[in-house]
Amino acid sequence: MGDFDWTIILLAVVPVLFALTVQAVAQVLAARHYGDNTAVQMGRLTLNPVPHIDLIGTIVLPLFSVWMFATTGLPLIIGWVKPVPINYGNMRNIRMGLRMVAASGWIANFVMLIIWAIICGISLHFGAAAEPVVKMAGIGIVVNIVLLAFGFIPLLPYAGGRFIDSFLSAKYSIPFQKTAVWSGWLILALIVIQPLRPILMMYIMPIYSFFNAIAQFIIKLFV
Repeated sequence: MGDFDWTIILLAVVPVLFALTVQAVAQVLAARHYGDNTAVQMGRLTLNPVPHIDLIGTIVLPLFSVWMFATTGLPLIIGWVKPVPINYGNMRNIRMGLRMVAASGWIANFVMLIIWAIICGISLHFGAAAEPVVKMAGIGIVVNIVLLAFGFIPLLPYAGGRFIDSFLSAKYSIPFQKTAVWSGWLILALIVIQPLRPILMMYIMPIYSFFNAIAQFIIKLFV
């Protein structure tokens, strides 16, 4: 603890808040496009992170996971914002709206991954003077890759689960929706219980490696 570089926490604030906020705004925009203005009316169509902040998911857990990443190298910088309020009954096409709200988060995280990779590549030209920016961009890359990985989880309430649910008939959708009851506890157990963590990493690492390779390719284009 005494050797921990606390500037890492400060450098993580912008990429973590930016990743979570833009992801939420993308979902609000997708919902509005398909006819539901619930989140807009509740003030969630804003890049100001304050209306989106959840004390545990946006502050406590990201800070803890950044500390874990900095001290152990575990690439699990995770977090969440307040759930985006969506009334799918207001949508012109409920199934398509469900799919696009889910996909919008993935698209937002992938675009931010590219932006941080570009920032990192350009900053490397400025040597030691830009080292904090390079570190911040590196955190931004990791955060968005991890959010993508968690977003792909094929269980509710994750985006991957919502995407799958949009294709299911009522016969299969009703039992599938029960995964929302226990999936969060399952993921938490895989993160917290160290002997179970390799199971989660078997899922995370291929996704991490794939998107990190894309990020590294983009960085090299600017070096």
